[in-house]
This record gives sequence, structure tokens and C-alpha cells, in this order.
Amino acid sequence: LLIENDLSVSVLALPYGDDPDSFIKKNGLEGFERQLNKRLSIIDYIANRFNEENRLETPEGKTDFVREIIGLISKMRDAIKRDFYIKDISEMSPIISRTKSVFPSGVSSLFSSLKRLAI
Repeated sequence: LLIENDLSVSVLALPYGDDPDSFIKKNGLEGFERQLNKRLSIIDYIANRFNEENRLETPEGKTDFVREIIGLISKMRDAIKRDFYIKDISEMSPIISRTKSVFPSGVSSLFSSLKRLAI
């Protein structure tokens, strides 16, 4: 819903069991601000999650990754923002190089698929 309304979505990872309030109590406001500076865009968060979980090692994982990313980007109304995200995804070399096998023509096919679905 946020993405559909062109709002930027970021993910802030906190240690298990912490919420912002408990994190600030343990680490102070400066610690929270340092953590906040490490927040990731939703696209980067998903890419990192798939990579950390080794879900890009199987055809199923690669397919899930591409579908999830395409699903998010296709909901963006702002064509310029969509294009930047598509460009950013293509530059995630370790991840995209692993997903090239999903698309016979590699990244150019990924671009085409993302742009076609985003319209």
C-alpha cells in the first residue's frame, strides 16, 4: 500500500527482541541514530535477505526473488522511480548474475520483464 502511493519504504533491522524504544533504552539515542543510518530500501532489504538465506542457490529461490522484486516495482506509480530501482537491481552483480539463468537473455530480459510488468 505504501509503495502504491509512492511513499519510500525503508527497513531498519534491530536485534531480535528489540523495538525502537527498548533499543534506545539499551543503546541511547545516538546508538539508535547510528542504526537508523544503516536502514535499507525495501528492495535492498529483500535482496540481502535472499542472499543471506542462500535462497539464490536454487531455481525456486531465484524465481521467488525475481517475482517478489517485480511485484514491488510493478506497484510503483512513478516511472522514474521504477527505472532507478530497475537500474539499481541490475547493478547488484552477485545477485543479478545468479538470477541471469532465470531469464535466458540475462539482465536485458530482466529489464524488459520489469518494465513490461510495471506498465
